[in-house]
Amino acid sequence: MKKWIARTVIILLAVLLFIGIIPFEKEISYYATDYEFALDRDGAVAPHEVRIAGKYYTSFLLKDRFWGTFYVSDVEGLTEEMTVNFAFEPTDCFYPVFLGEAGQPHSTEIAMIVFEKNFEQLAMMFTTKYERHGDNLTTAFSDSESNFLVLGAANKKEALTQYSRMLEEKR
Repeated sequence: MKKWIARTVIILLAVLLFIGIIPFEKEISYYATDYEFALDRDGAVAPHEVRIAGKYYTSFLLKDRFWGTFYVSDVEGLTEEMTVNFAFEPTDCFYPVFLGEAGQPHSTEIAMIVFEKNFEQLAMMFTTKYERHGDNLTTAFSDSESNFLVLGAANKKEALTQYSRMLEEKR
C-alpha cells in the first residue's frame, strides 16, 4: 500500500512539473501609430509606427519569452527586419538587449519596456542620450526626464496614467 502511495505521489509530482514547464503560446500582432510623450513637456513629441508580431510563450515555472519582430519607427538601433528573442520575468521592468545580425548585443534608444502579461499593455521608455562616436556608443536615461510611448494611448494624460501604473506595479 505504501509503495502505491509513493508511486502515485511521484507520478503526480512529475505531471505537475511537466505542466509547469510546458509553455503556452499566444500570437501577438500589433500594428499602429502611437505617440511619444515627454515627462517634462506638454503635447506629443513624435508619432511612431509600432509593429510587434510574433509568439509570446508563458509557463508557470520558466521565464516568459517573446520571439518575433519588435519595430518602432525613428528609433535608433532598430530595423524593420530585426528579429528578437526576449526572455524575461513579466513581473519586472525589462531592459531589452537586441541582437545584431551575427547575434552580438546591440543597443537601441529603447531603455526599458514595462508591460502586462501577453503584452496586453506595453510602454517603452527611451534613452535621454544616445550618441555614436565611431565604434563607441553612449546611452543614458533618467526617470525624471525621459520620453515614453504607451501602446494605444489616445493622449498624454492617458499615456502617463498607464505608464505610471505599470511602473508602480513593477517596482
